[in-house]
This record gives sequence, structure tokens and C-alpha cells, in this order.
Amino acid sequence: MTSNDLESITLALVADGKGILAADETVPTLTRRFDTLGIRSTEQSRRAYREMLFTAPGAAGIHQRCYPAG
Repeated sequence: MTSNDLESITLALVADGKGILAADETVPTLTRRFDTLGIRSTEQSRRAYREMLFTAPGAAGIHQRCYPAG
């Protein structure tokens, strides 16, 4: 991989509407999110949530609006 390849990849990742979805939230973080929604935090519910992030059309955009970074 050349430096031009890396630059192209980097520019694609930071283009408008693009980015990296971090799905490695800790159990306490997900539990707090679920508590606000009235969802019981179990291994199964956390797995279902993460799977939804990668399979539901538009789900990543919804997550970013509900839980902005920071």
C-alpha cells in the first residue's frame, strides 16, 4: 500500500456523510443508554443492538443523532 492509497482512504473516511462507527461501547455505557429507553441490558439485548447498527438501513445515522460523540 502506498502513501497515495492511504491518503485516498483517509479522504474517503472523512468525506461528508462518512465516518467510522465505533461499536465497542462498554457494558456500563450500553446499560445507561438502555436504562433511558426502558430496555433491560442483557448480553442478548446488547448483541441485538450492535447487530442492528450494522444491518438496519440508516441506523448508524439515527445513532449519531441520538448519541452524538462527546
